[in-house]
Amino acid sequence: MFHGGRRALLFVLVLLMLTGSTLIFTEQFDRIQAYARMYEFDFLGWTVDALGVKIGQWGLDAASYLREPVQEDILLGYMQLVEDVNRETRQLEDL
Repeated sequence: MFHGGRRALLFVLVLLMLTGSTLIFTEQFDRIQAYARMYEFDFLGWTVDALGVKIGQWGLDAASYLREPVQEDILLGYMQLVEDVNRETRQLEDL
């Protein structure tokens, strides 16, 4: 009985491997989606990564390592960098 189930599973796997892997696009939306798939935002992956970072920060209690004025300086420096990047991006787009 076990060998019969094993053979059936092997048969199904072979069938799946031998089926055509060519996609047939019936609508323009399907073609666009297939082309843009590699550029899509991976929300689930991003969420899991962000959750991992937050858990790591919570576990290390990272916020208590720096005094509040130092944290403020870091934040203001980061905001300045973001502003600089946005300004440079706009200048590049205007070219």
